[in-house]
Amino acid sequence: MADLFRRINFRHFQQDNYPTKEKIEEILQEAINIAPVDKEFFSWRLEIHGPEYAEQKAELVLDTPTFYTKDDDGVELTPKSYISKYGQEKWDDQIRKAFVRRPGSFNCQTQAPYLISVIVHKSIFDDKDTNHYVGYKPERVHPGMQSYRHCINMGIFVHSVALAANNHGVDFAFCCNLHRQVNPILKSIKSDEKFIVFLGLGYFDWSLAGTEGYDDQFVKTDDPDIVRRRTGGVYNIKEHTRTGFKTKKPKTEQIAVWM
Repeated sequence: MADLFRRINFRHFQQDNYPTKEKIEEILQEAINIAPVDKEFFSWRLEIHGPEYAEQKAELVLDTPTFYTKDDDGVELTPKSYISKYGQEKWDDQIRKAFVRRPGSFNCQTQAPYLISVIVHKSIFDDKDTNHYVGYKPERVHPGMQSYRHCINMGIFVHSVALAANNHGVDFAFCCNLHRQVNPILKSIKSDEKFIVFLGLGYFDWSLAGTEGYDDQFVKTDDPDIVRRRTGGVYNIKEHTRTGFKTKKPKTEQIAVWM
């Protein structure tokens, strides 16, 4: 039985130790099998970039800064606004300096040994004409499926991948904070398609947690096996178990009413 308290989202993966391609395929098939997707309609496709794409991922991560990512003067390095104000050349220079200075402020999940892109056709968001949906596999049209149902299905599948990975002792992290689509990893996405989210699979590199430049998510404690999440809860990196959760999680009574 999968341990639900094993999984947690961490941004950094080991680069020299990772599962086999066959294990990733096994996890994906297990996720497909257990995911309660409405009408078994998988209206998306997946692109998988393995460890051999490390160089491209090292560039891709530069397009995933967070609001903690600053330039030399403390200005937030959000590509669109920063480039429009200071120019592409300065952004290229400052984003690389920021990564060296504070890599933990980037969504380094995109450097996972196995990076999976979830991609859909833009027609799934057209609720005016649901009879002309362009799909992938299985190659069939299901008239009348509104966009929100496609989105629910994708969410169910993504979490099923997390559960399946967890069941196999493989770490999972996701990232949808992509500011630009200029990396070669994304070049196969067509103009009538939309990138949804990255799924990262591999083994977390907990040796980085709480160290200088890598302390945006977790900080060290007096126990070398325990790291504390800044947003709430602690994680035992030896036993792979968590205690406590993000403090912003609501209480059941805040969202549920007995009728």
